[in-house]
Amino acid sequence: QQQQQLFVQLLLEQLIVIQQLQLKPLIQLQLFIFWWSSSLLLSRAKAPDGYLLVIELFVFQLLVFQLLIVELLVFEIIVVELLVIELIIVELLVVELIIVIE
Repeated sequence: QQQQQLFVQLLLEQLIVIQQLQLKPLIQLQLFIFWWSSSLLLSRAKAPDGYLLVIELFVFQLLVFQLLIVELLVFEIIVVELLVIELIIVELLVVELIIVIE
């Protein structure tokens, strides 16, 4: 229950952050869907032997994120914005990893 509330809180915070970046709506949506789906995967990885799975997911998320960056570059997004987005997502993933490990 508490974890669910935390998840929803993170979700809302992420949505606010993405909106503040003032990207094109389509890209905002893509970023949010990417983050939300990967968070869901992480929340399902809480098996007793889930640590390896979590790390695999983390690597997978970074790969997906690299693909997303390539796609965003096609839209000619400013590189600084991309770096900000990358930092935010990596930071959130680390927070999630800590939550999962606890």
